[in-house]
Amino acid sequence: LINNSSSIIHYQENIIENNITIIIKPSDNNAILSCHVTNDYLDSLGQTLQTNITLQVAFGPTFVHILDNNINVTTLIEGTPQRFRCRTSSSNPRSIIVWKVDNQILPADIDPLEEQGEFYGKIIQSTKTIGLDKPLIYYHEKLLSCEATNPDTGHTVTDSIKLNIIYDAISIDMYGLTKDKIIKAGDTITAECILTGGNPLGKVVWYKGDELLHSEYLIETNDTSVSSRVEFIAPP
Repeated sequence: LINNSSSIIHYQENIIENNITIIIKPSDNNAILSCHVTNDYLDSLGQTLQTNITLQVAFGPTFVHILDNNINVTTLIEGTPQRFRCRTSSSNPRSIIVWKVDNQILPADIDPLEEQGEFYGKIIQSTKTIGLDKPLIYYHEKLLSCEATNPDTGHTVTDSIKLNIIYDAISIDMYGLTKDKIIKAGDTITAECILTGGNPLGKVVWYKGDELLHSEYLIETNDTSVSSRVEFIAPP
Protein backbone atom coordinates (compact mmCIF):
# COMPACT_ATOMS: atom_id res chain seq x y z
CA LEU A 1 0.00 0.00 0.00
CA ILE A 2 1.38 3.38 -1.06
CA ASN A 3 -0.10 6.28 0.88
CA ASN A 4 1.47 9.44 -0.55
CA SER A 5 -1.10 10.22 -3.23
CA SER A 6 -3.05 13.43 -3.68
CA SER A 7 -6.60 13.86 -5.02
CA ILE A 8 -8.18 16.57 -7.15
CA ILE A 9 -11.99 16.72 -7.40
CA HIS A 10 -13.59 18.04 -10.60
CA TYR A 11 -17.18 18.62 -9.43
CA GLN A 12 -18.60 19.73 -12.78
CA GLU A 13 -17.29 16.64 -14.56
CA ASN A 14 -18.04 14.43 -11.53
CA ILE A 15 -14.43 13.19 -11.63
CA ILE A 16 -11.90 12.51 -8.90
CA GLU A 17 -8.29 12.59 -10.09
CA ASN A 18 -5.69 10.92 -7.89
CA ASN A 19 -1.96 11.29 -8.55
CA ILE A 20 0.94 9.40 -7.07
CA THR A 21 4.70 9.85 -7.44
CA ILE A 22 7.07 6.96 -6.85
CA ILE A 23 10.77 6.40 -7.48
CA ILE A 24 11.18 3.35 -9.70
CA LYS A 25 13.89 0.82 -8.80
CA PRO A 26 15.14 -2.23 -10.71
CA SER A 27 13.28 -4.41 -8.22
CA ASP A 28 10.01 -2.84 -9.48
CA ASN A 29 10.38 -4.58 -12.84
CA ASN A 30 7.28 -6.73 -13.49
CA ALA A 31 5.62 -5.36 -10.35
CA ILE A 32 1.87 -4.76 -10.61
CA LEU A 33 0.73 -1.21 -9.83
CA SER A 34 -2.96 -1.17 -8.85
CA CYS A 35 -5.40 1.70 -8.42
CA HIS A 36 -8.26 0.73 -6.07
CA VAL A 37 -11.50 2.73 -5.94
CA THR A 38 -14.29 2.57 -3.36
CA ASN A 39 -17.32 4.61 -2.31
CA ASP A 40 -20.37 4.18 -0.10
CA TYR A 41 -22.26 2.27 -2.76
CA LEU A 42 -19.40 -0.15 -3.42
CA ASP A 43 -18.90 -0.52 0.33
CA SER A 44 -22.54 -1.54 0.71
CA LEU A 45 -21.93 -4.27 -1.85
CA GLY A 46 -18.60 -5.24 -0.34
CA GLN A 47 -16.90 -4.52 -3.65
CA THR A 48 -13.92 -2.52 -4.91
CA LEU A 49 -13.08 -1.30 -8.39
CA GLN A 50 -9.48 -1.52 -9.52
CA THR A 51 -7.28 -1.19 -12.57
CA ASN A 52 -3.79 -2.66 -12.87
CA ILE A 53 -0.66 -2.10 -14.90
CA THR A 54 2.49 -4.23 -14.97
CA LEU A 55 5.63 -2.10 -14.75
CA GLN A 56 8.33 -2.70 -17.33
CA VAL A 57 11.50 -1.14 -15.91
CA ALA A 58 14.62 -0.67 -18.01
CA PHE A 59 17.69 -1.10 -15.80
CA GLY A 60 21.32 -2.19 -15.80
CA PRO A 61 23.76 -3.49 -16.53
CA THR A 62 25.66 -2.35 -13.45
CA PHE A 63 28.84 -4.13 -14.54
CA VAL A 64 30.43 -6.37 -17.14
CA HIS A 65 33.42 -8.59 -16.43
CA ILE A 66 35.96 -10.45 -18.56
CA LEU A 67 36.16 -13.71 -16.65
CA ASP A 68 39.51 -14.51 -14.96
CA ASN A 69 40.60 -10.88 -15.50
CA ASN A 70 42.10 -10.21 -12.07
CA ILE A 71 45.27 -8.25 -12.88
CA ASN A 72 44.15 -6.38 -16.04
CA VAL A 73 47.10 -7.81 -18.02
CA THR A 74 47.28 -11.26 -19.57
CA THR A 75 50.30 -12.93 -21.17
CA LEU A 76 49.75 -15.18 -24.18
CA ILE A 77 52.13 -17.27 -26.29
CA GLU A 78 52.21 -16.79 -30.05
CA GLY A 79 50.70 -19.73 -31.91
CA THR A 80 48.23 -20.60 -29.15
CA PRO A 81 44.79 -19.00 -29.69
CA GLN A 82 43.13 -17.73 -26.53
CA ARG A 83 39.43 -17.69 -25.70
CA PHE A 84 37.96 -14.91 -23.55
CA ARG A 85 34.52 -14.87 -21.94
CA CYS A 86 32.61 -11.74 -20.97
CA ARG A 87 29.61 -11.78 -18.60
CA THR A 88 27.16 -9.02 -17.69
CA SER A 89 25.10 -8.33 -14.62
CA SER A 90 21.32 -8.58 -14.92
CA SER A 91 19.64 -6.00 -17.15
CA ASN A 92 16.30 -5.32 -18.81
CA PRO A 93 16.17 -5.49 -21.74
CA ARG A 94 19.12 -7.81 -22.30
CA SER A 95 22.46 -6.11 -22.83
CA ILE A 96 24.17 -5.89 -26.19
CA ILE A 97 27.81 -7.02 -25.90
CA VAL A 98 30.52 -5.70 -28.22
CA TRP A 99 34.16 -6.85 -28.26
CA LYS A 100 36.82 -4.30 -29.22
CA VAL A 101 40.59 -4.16 -29.68
CA ASP A 102 41.82 -0.58 -29.31
CA ASN A 103 38.27 0.58 -30.17
CA GLN A 104 38.10 -1.58 -33.31
CA ILE A 105 34.99 -3.79 -33.18
CA LEU A 106 35.52 -7.56 -33.33
CA PRO A 107 32.81 -10.12 -34.10
CA ALA A 108 31.92 -12.57 -31.34
CA ASP A 109 32.59 -16.28 -31.87
CA ILE A 110 28.98 -17.42 -31.46
CA ASP A 111 25.62 -16.00 -30.44
CA PRO A 112 25.72 -14.91 -26.80
CA LEU A 113 24.33 -17.14 -24.08
CA GLU A 114 21.38 -15.86 -22.06
CA GLU A 115 20.17 -16.77 -18.59
CA GLN A 116 17.65 -15.44 -16.11
CA GLY A 117 18.93 -12.65 -13.86
CA GLU A 118 17.60 -10.84 -10.82
CA PHE A 119 14.51 -8.61 -11.07
CA TYR A 120 13.35 -10.55 -14.16
CA GLY A 121 16.30 -9.26 -16.16
CA LYS A 122 18.75 -11.19 -18.33
CA ILE A 123 22.43 -12.08 -17.85
CA ILE A 124 24.43 -12.32 -21.08
CA GLN A 125 27.72 -14.14 -21.70
CA SER A 126 29.75 -13.69 -24.88
CA THR A 127 32.87 -15.49 -26.13
CA LYS A 128 35.73 -14.18 -28.26
CA THR A 129 38.78 -16.15 -29.42
CA ILE A 130 41.82 -14.26 -30.68
CA GLY A 131 44.69 -15.72 -32.64
CA LEU A 132 42.56 -17.48 -35.27
CA ASP A 133 42.04 -14.87 -37.97
CA LYS A 134 45.28 -13.02 -37.18
CA PRO A 135 48.53 -14.05 -35.46
CA LEU A 136 48.58 -13.23 -31.76
CA ILE A 137 51.55 -10.90 -32.31
CA TYR A 138 49.07 -8.50 -33.96
CA TYR A 139 47.45 -8.00 -30.54
CA HIS A 140 50.66 -7.31 -28.61
CA GLU A 141 50.26 -4.42 -26.14
CA LYS A 142 46.72 -3.75 -27.37
CA LEU A 143 43.66 -3.34 -25.17
CA LEU A 144 40.92 -5.97 -25.45
CA SER A 145 37.60 -4.58 -24.22
CA CYS A 146 34.13 -5.95 -23.63
CA GLU A 147 31.31 -3.38 -23.69
CA ALA A 148 27.76 -4.05 -22.54
CA THR A 149 25.01 -1.58 -23.45
CA ASN A 150 21.35 -1.37 -22.46
CA PRO A 151 19.60 -0.71 -25.81
CA ASP A 152 16.75 1.23 -24.16
CA THR A 153 18.72 3.54 -21.86
CA GLY A 154 22.06 3.64 -23.69
CA HIS A 155 23.86 2.94 -20.41
CA THR A 156 27.24 1.29 -21.15
CA VAL A 157 29.75 -0.47 -18.90
CA THR A 158 33.18 -1.74 -19.95
CA ASP A 159 35.88 -4.14 -18.79
CA SER A 160 39.31 -4.22 -20.44
CA ILE A 161 42.48 -6.27 -20.37
CA LYS A 162 45.90 -5.47 -21.84
CA LEU A 163 47.45 -8.19 -23.97
CA ASN A 164 51.11 -9.13 -23.65
CA ILE A 165 52.20 -11.59 -26.35
CA ILE A 166 55.34 -13.72 -26.05
CA TYR A 167 56.78 -14.32 -29.51
CA ASP A 168 60.02 -15.45 -31.17
CA ALA A 169 62.75 -13.28 -32.66
CA ILE A 170 62.42 -12.26 -36.29
CA SER A 171 66.07 -12.75 -37.27
CA ILE A 172 69.61 -13.33 -35.99
CA ASP A 173 72.56 -12.03 -38.02
CA MET A 174 76.34 -12.21 -37.54
CA TYR A 175 78.74 -9.57 -38.84
CA GLY A 176 82.55 -9.47 -39.01
CA LEU A 177 82.98 -13.13 -39.88
CA THR A 178 82.02 -15.12 -42.95
CA LYS A 179 82.43 -18.75 -43.90
CA ASP A 180 84.93 -17.83 -46.64
CA LYS A 181 87.08 -15.50 -44.54
CA ILE A 182 90.58 -16.85 -43.89
CA ILE A 183 91.75 -16.27 -40.32
CA LYS A 184 95.44 -16.34 -39.43
CA ALA A 185 96.78 -17.45 -36.09
CA GLY A 186 97.29 -14.40 -33.90
CA ASP A 187 94.64 -12.32 -35.69
CA THR A 188 92.32 -10.28 -33.49
CA ILE A 189 88.79 -11.24 -34.37
CA THR A 190 85.85 -8.92 -33.77
CA ALA A 191 82.35 -10.22 -34.43
CA GLU A 192 78.91 -8.85 -33.82
CA CYS A 193 75.60 -10.68 -33.48
CA ILE A 194 72.29 -8.83 -33.77
CA LEU A 195 69.06 -10.43 -32.60
CA THR A 196 66.00 -8.59 -33.93
CA GLY A 197 62.49 -8.83 -32.53
CA GLY A 198 60.97 -11.13 -29.97
CA ASN A 199 59.15 -10.50 -26.72
CA PRO A 200 60.79 -10.50 -24.33
CA LEU A 201 64.06 -9.63 -26.03
CA GLY A 202 66.49 -12.53 -26.03
CA LYS A 203 70.07 -12.61 -24.79
CA VAL A 204 73.04 -13.37 -27.04
CA VAL A 205 75.74 -15.68 -25.65
CA TRP A 206 79.00 -16.44 -27.49
CA TYR A 207 80.86 -19.76 -27.51
CA LYS A 208 84.11 -20.78 -29.20
CA GLY A 209 83.82 -24.52 -29.16
CA ASP A 210 82.79 -25.23 -25.58
CA GLU A 211 84.44 -22.07 -24.26
CA LEU A 212 82.12 -19.28 -23.12
CA LEU A 213 83.38 -15.92 -24.39
CA HIS A 214 82.94 -12.59 -22.62
CA SER A 215 81.05 -10.10 -24.77
CA GLU A 216 79.61 -6.62 -24.72
CA TYR A 217 75.86 -6.78 -24.35
CA LEU A 218 73.69 -3.89 -25.51
CA ILE A 219 69.93 -3.49 -25.85
CA GLU A 220 69.10 -0.88 -28.47
CA THR A 221 67.09 2.08 -27.26
CA ASN A 222 64.09 1.19 -29.45
CA ASP A 223 63.70 -2.13 -27.56
CA THR A 224 63.43 -4.08 -30.81
CA SER A 225 66.89 -5.66 -31.05
CA VAL A 226 69.86 -6.93 -29.06
CA SER A 227 73.44 -6.37 -30.22
CA SER A 228 76.40 -8.29 -28.80
CA ARG A 229 80.08 -7.93 -29.76
CA VAL A 230 82.94 -10.27 -29.00
CA GLU A 231 86.69 -9.90 -29.52
CA PHE A 232 89.34 -12.60 -29.22
CA ILE A 233 92.74 -13.60 -30.62
CA ALA A 234 92.78 -16.58 -32.93
CA PRO A 235 95.10 -19.20 -31.44
CA PRO A 236 97.50 -21.28 -33.58
